[in-house]
Amino acid sequence: MSLRSYSAFGSNFKNRHNFANSSNRSSYSSIHSYTKSEQYWWNYTDNAKGTNFQRAVSGDKRPRFEDDTWDLADSLADLYLKVNEENIATASKFTVCKDPVNDIDVKKWIEEDTSHGFIRVFVPNGNINSSRLVPCNLSTNTQRICAQCGVAHSSLHVQFNGDIIARMESTDHPLAIQNEFLGNLGYTEPRKIQEEGYNPDLSYLIKFYLGKPVQDSTFTKAQLSSVILVRKGKLIYQWVQRLCAISGTRLFIHRDKFPSSKKSIMQLAKGYVEEVKFKDHPNVLKLTITLHGERSIYLSFTNTITYSKWLKRVQKATAKLPTKADLSKCNLEFLPDTIFINEDLRTLNLRHNVLKERPLEEDIHTMGWLDDLPRYV
Repeated sequence: MSLRSYSAFGSNFKNRHNFANSSNRSSYSSIHSYTKSEQYWWNYTDNAKGTNFQRAVSGDKRPRFEDDTWDLADSLADLYLKVNEENIATASKFTVCKDPVNDIDVKKWIEEDTSHGFIRVFVPNGNINSSRLVPCNLSTNTQRICAQCGVAHSSLHVQFNGDIIARMESTDHPLAIQNEFLGNLGYTEPRKIQEEGYNPDLSYLIKFYLGKPVQDSTFTKAQLSSVILVRKGKLIYQWVQRLCAISGTRLFIHRDKFPSSKKSIMQLAKGYVEEVKFKDHPNVLKLTITLHGERSIYLSFTNTITYSKWLKRVQKATAKLPTKADLSKCNLEFLPDTIFINEDLRTLNLRHNVLKERPLEEDIHTMGWLDDLPRYV
């Protein structure tokens, strides 16, 4: 079986890889509204009624973010945290799985047929010592290799020349892609191409991962957390002590005073903040949340320093959102949900990502797919 007969496999993947890095990038790197000023790309139902607050900032009079570009580091940190959790699970399965190369004679496998070869797979953020050689042939697809390694069929990723990391489809043929890549570099002898498959230095040119590495540690949550008194309304509800945290435009309220407890998440964007006073509670912030219906939360502070810190953070969280966002070079497969709450967003940079379209079997109510952005011609 010749290498040439399987070159189409690599071409198909390369075309799809190029599409993810050029076609999608050019279509979505700059998005501008073509509708009237009162219309937006997407709409969330907002049943909030106008309410006058003593010191609230409302409507278009709300201050804008200090920076013209929207800081989405908090949302990106959540996405990366989820990826890291998946990587840990994948790495543990990969470690306990039996190494298939121990059951095969490398030289004998190569000599049997020119369609035979090896790919080297790495765990995310792992080194050469944690990698594994996987024997396969030109017709071996991604799903079978993942099964050999004991991981989910969609776990395999590929990286060319240290560039963007793309998830491989279950029907892709990794060895055919690797061989075609080497052929494009000038390798012409089938035996030499086969031998390069088990050369450790090949990983500097093409690298397969079981999982998606997250090497950028700059996206961290800048949380402000405190144990404070919380009240959900003026009537009936009592003050209760809860661990609360604010990160970006989201408020987290735990069920008790411990960070391990279950928490509810409230989106403060498009909301309002007001300084109010209650009997025996001189430092109180009233947060009015307007997404999906209006409701209010009261936060009471015993420490004026903590109160001042929270006031500043909440004011920023409820400020008018910027019209620009830059998510370039974030190696994203999905968009953070926070993007879709900003109806004023006019420019969104998505260069150097690998955004995915929603599969037919996927729930239509999930957000973050490439399809969720409008198409502009």
